[in-house]
Amino acid sequence: MLLIDPGGPRTLLHLLEETPVSGREKDLGDIVMPLGVTLTGVVVSDTSEPLPGVRVRSTDLPPMIVESGVADFRAGGGILIDEDEARMVIVPPESVQRLEAMLPFPTTLTDHEGRWSLEGVRPGLVTLVFDDNVHVSTVTGPHPTGEAGGTRDMGETILPDGMTLEGAVVDDVGKPVPFAEVMSGNQIIFGQVAILRPPFKADEKGRFEVTGLREGPARAAARRSTEHAFTVDTGAANAGEGLITVVLPARRTLTLAMLDDQGEPIESLKVFARFLHIPDMKEIPDFLVEPRRHTETVTQDEEGRWLIEDLDPGVWDVLLAADGFGSIRNTYDLTHADLTEHITLLASTSVGVMVVRDDEDATPVEWALVSVRASTDDGRRNGPPQILTASRSDDKGDVELRDLATGEYTLEVTHPSYAVTTLSLTVPLPDDEVPVVVMRLGGTVSGTVLENGGPPNQILMVTLRTETDENMAGAMPRMTLTMPDGSFSFSDVEPGDVGLQARERMSFTSLSTWWEPFAMTALAEQDIWVTSGQQTEATLVVGSTWADMDTGFVEGRLVVNGRPAAGWKVRTWGGIRRSVTTAADGTFVMGALETGEVLLMFHADAGTSFGGGSVDTYSFELVVDERQFIEVAISTGSVEGRILSDVNGQPVVGANVSLQDSKQGGNRFWGRRGGVTVTGQAGEYRFDVVAEGDYRVSAQAESYARVSSDPFTVTHLSTARGVNVRLERAVRVAGRVVIEGMVEKPDWMWISASTEDGSESNTRPDKETLEFVFDDMAPNNTWTFSLWTNQGEEYEPVSVKIRNDQDDLVLVFRPEVEEEEEPLPPAEEGESADPFVYEVK
Repeated sequence: MLLIDPGGPRTLLHLLEETPVSGREKDLGDIVMPLGVTLTGVVVSDTSEPLPGVRVRSTDLPPMIVESGVADFRAGGGILIDEDEARMVIVPPESVQRLEAMLPFPTTLTDHEGRWSLEGVRPGLVTLVFDDNVHVSTVTGPHPTGEAGGTRDMGETILPDGMTLEGAVVDDVGKPVPFAEVMSGNQIIFGQVAILRPPFKADEKGRFEVTGLREGPARAAARRSTEHAFTVDTGAANAGEGLITVVLPARRTLTLAMLDDQGEPIESLKVFARFLHIPDMKEIPDFLVEPRRHTETVTQDEEGRWLIEDLDPGVWDVLLAADGFGSIRNTYDLTHADLTEHITLLASTSVGVMVVRDDEDATPVEWALVSVRASTDDGRRNGPPQILTASRSDDKGDVELRDLATGEYTLEVTHPSYAVTTLSLTVPLPDDEVPVVVMRLGGTVSGTVLENGGPPNQILMVTLRTETDENMAGAMPRMTLTMPDGSFSFSDVEPGDVGLQARERMSFTSLSTWWEPFAMTALAEQDIWVTSGQQTEATLVVGSTWADMDTGFVEGRLVVNGRPAAGWKVRTWGGIRRSVTTAADGTFVMGALETGEVLLMFHADAGTSFGGGSVDTYSFELVVDERQFIEVAISTGSVEGRILSDVNGQPVVGANVSLQDSKQGGNRFWGRRGGVTVTGQAGEYRFDVVAEGDYRVSAQAESYARVSSDPFTVTHLSTARGVNVRLERAVRVAGRVVIEGMVEKPDWMWISASTEDGSESNTRPDKETLEFVFDDMAPNNTWTFSLWTNQGEEYEPVSVKIRNDQDDLVLVFRPEVEEEEEPLPPAEEGESADPFVYEVK
């Protein structure tokens, strides 16, 4: 993909649709910027003061996704995770942080009067995001933009002052930590995760204050300085209530008795280390969590031992290097105490390696990357060996690998035009020996896609994936497009097993649906074997992926409110998954679909994702080899209302609102009618395109239970107004699970709970204690609990009346008992016992 105008007002992702090849030049031709919409508005504070410098962004992602991180994250910030397996703060490297300002969202800033103008917004339904790192980040929408080329005034947007979180940073004995570095932010709705703002300093007493937070749980993390990792707070606190505390743990010291092979202390030492938080992070590559040089905290005592001090408790990945000695890399667990290790360094040597091509002339390969890893646990304990050193080949194919001690190593050699090659290396080498790495040439794949014996009726995307071994897939799939005659080709393909698939082209009408072609059934596929330096032919036949299915052919026409529906998305989700867009006259062609009951889903906006629900659905029976034309007419209206707090009667801002077919209840499946949105500053919401029918509105917000409205009816070209929902305080239900007949505990469990009016809640019990907690249930309701585990056993649901908070609920799940079939009546003489089998005489 090409990102045009990154971080600007006309940001556009442009799909190249062909994998770039090393050393080749490709003319992309003219790139036409689509005609967009200009949105304007003004941003003010709670007191109607204009707010300059507010960042305004537009995206076609659903508001729920934007609210779950996009709105609050800024370069320099972090992500706090507080799960059973990990309590940590992840701060992306600077190289990743810089990308935050280049996200593919049209972006602008408000002027000194708080006014803004945003060009290049794609027509359709868009979500607007407002943030300035001082006030509460605000998400509005989805908003209809109007037609391309137009301008729409979005009016006034208020950025609330929000709530204030006060806190303190102390050490492990309770003493304040002056001028600690602090990050804080709101906890998002999904899981124990918080998006943290960029860091600031606590005062001389370790106190800090954060403004502009939303009401609800907030989190904080702190560290003494940039030399340390962030420590998570002792527990969430509601913004505006109480005090949040971060307790920094005692420091650890790693003592290393570093000796040479003669038993003498090492006089110089370079230490590169990275903090892993938890042991499972040891496989993360260096470019994501980079080892940092330690200097000020590394000293040598009178006995010649090296002390690496002021380390955070946890697992450390340490690379040790000394002049004239081979580097080694170990992990050290300092979670519970200091650690002393005795290490012997061996004298180093330089090793020369040559990289050549697999041809008659052994042509040198320039710019191949040779990475060196230890082959045994001597070089890296408690995990797979990490890279000790790396170098690239010159124009003669020569590589010099320095600082290798006596031992066994594995070389991994990579280059874009060749297969990945590995070589075992034993140091020291025999005199005058120069190991030669022979890299196999890539092969060429030349293919054709056929449909009904000829070229496809549209340009298709062909993907290629290699398999480096039976357990690990190759790199990201390569892609290209078919020519008008259906032909395609790939060059420099890694030799071995290769999988080819033909699919419909990707489209960037929506960021939330760019992956859709990969979710749909491939139109054709073929597995081939690519040989080094040779051309392999491939023929992909459209329909081969469902050749063993009974199919029929489906096409149709969609009419909405008496007019052809242009640009609507039509999807089906079954044995054959297809997704098409209606033409200007409302017609669409689904093509071959599996026979039986077929469900079509109609979405008003071509960028709407599956999870957003459909405007309407249509089901029918498809017969083998039948060609069916479907006429679908939809009448629509709209729905609007407000979400209010039943606790204080105030509007609930940012509540998640879903529109659901009342006959479908709370069942969430691909075919459900409805949609999702979030409330604005006055608690208001609106659904613009709603098919005629009976619905409920369901809403949920932080610290409130999910509550549904009474059923109401939407009629042709009318607006159902005043569909208001009052949210009740959520009750907390805790307890434990009892599984009858359990032989061994499941590896994972999941409990889903629902009510008749469509309310839902989910939780994951502790796999050891079988204890669970629900914190978003509506009181005075009968909840039905269902248990799911990795063991595949089905259990009978359990229904319980929940009135208030409860801490001792025991859910007893019994395996479902299959009903025994009634035996067939005894057969009379001359008859079969099976009524569907007859004796023919």
